[in-house]
Amino acid sequence: MSNWMNRINLKDLNDSYVEGETSSAAVGKEVAKRLRKLSECMRADEDEKDKLEDIICEFESIDDTASLREQQDEFNGILNELYDWGDTWVKTPLGEMERRLCWVGFAF
Repeated sequence: MSNWMNRINLKDLNDSYVEGETSSAAVGKEVAKRLRKLSECMRADEDEKDKLEDIICEFESIDDTASLREQQDEFNGILNELYDWGDTWVKTPLGEMERRLCWVGFAF
């Protein structure tokens, strides 16, 4: 099992997303808000923080005038980027266990 440097739990947003009760654009804005909070206190180098900022901006800019399907496709693509970003291996001092950047909990 991986040892994670940071964690973000977004599972509470999954139900409204899956059920279609909330638009993907609205869920994306809430995800961005929580990621922004994480970025203020997370342990990571500047390159990784910059990558996270790009992902945050993508979530914020999901087109709420697009069709539900287009919003979902865009949201899912950005979510995959977030998962990939979180799975980044982080260099650690000699003798310490290698760690991944950030555990992202969204789907069950």
